[in-house]
Amino acid sequence: MKRLIVLFAVLIAASVTAILADDITAYHIAQGQEVTFNKSGIAHILTNDGWVAINRKKRVLYKPFIYDNGPDYVQEGLLRFVENGKMGFVNEAGKKVIKAQFDFVFPFEKGRARFCNGCQTIQDGEHSRLDEKTGTWGEVDKKGKVFRQKR
Repeated sequence: MKRLIVLFAVLIAASVTAILADDITAYHIAQGQEVTFNKSGIAHILTNDGWVAINRKKRVLYKPFIYDNGPDYVQEGLLRFVENGKMGFVNEAGKKVIKAQFDFVFPFEKGRARFCNGCQTIQDGEHSRLDEKTGTWGEVDKKGKVFRQKR
């Protein structure tokens, strides 16, 4: 039984992890560091410092927001990235289209993404959620125009 458990652990450790985010798909093999780029030449890889997006020249472009144990998913052509503790959006080619300016921002839905600056988080077991009674809330469109909600 011990052999079976050890063999299973070895198989898991050597397995390929696929991060599917619409067209941004990266394959990372722990031993080989093999990477597959999307149609725009961007790949997400796991480094000692966490997840990063690189181009074919191996230049680091941004740090993706981590969701579900891997890089964020593409929603309406954009995905979230993190820079200096703030969040913004990049397109599928890795270009920063909305600068990192939000403490937290949700993915785009129907052309807008809801954000919060100065929000407090509430711990709920192993998960946390934003306290909607704190901070400044609003929405941002795909061009970066900010719409604040009135309280």
